[in-house]
Amino acid sequence: MKTITILLLIILTQSCMVSLKRSNSTVKNPPPSAKIIKFEQVDADQDGFISKKEAESYNNLEKDKKSGANTSEPLIFFGFIVAAIFGICAAPKIYKFISKFFKNK
Repeated sequence: MKTITILLLIILTQSCMVSLKRSNSTVKNPPPSAKIIKFEQVDADQDGFISKKEAESYNNLEKDKKSGANTSEPLIFFGFIVAAIFGICAAPKIYKFISKFFKNK
C-alpha cells in the first residue's frame, strides 16, 4: 500500500512540475474586427437620414445588449456537474439499498 501511495504522489507531483515550465513564445492577438452595421438598423424612421436621436437610441440599444451578462448557462452547467458528482457518490449506496430487497425475496 505504501508503494502505491508513493507512486501516486510521484505521478501527481510530476504533472505539476511539467506545468511550471514556461513558454518563451509570445502570443500575438489579432486586432478586433469592426462590426458591420446596416443602415436600416440605425435609420428608425426610414427617411434616409440618421438624426442624433436615432444614433443615440441605437447606441443605447447596443449598450443594453453588452451589459447583460449571461448567468444562466454557467449555473446550469454547474448544476449538472454537482448532480453528476452526487449521482456517482450515491450510486453504490442506492445499489446496496435496492439489492437488500431482492436478496430477502
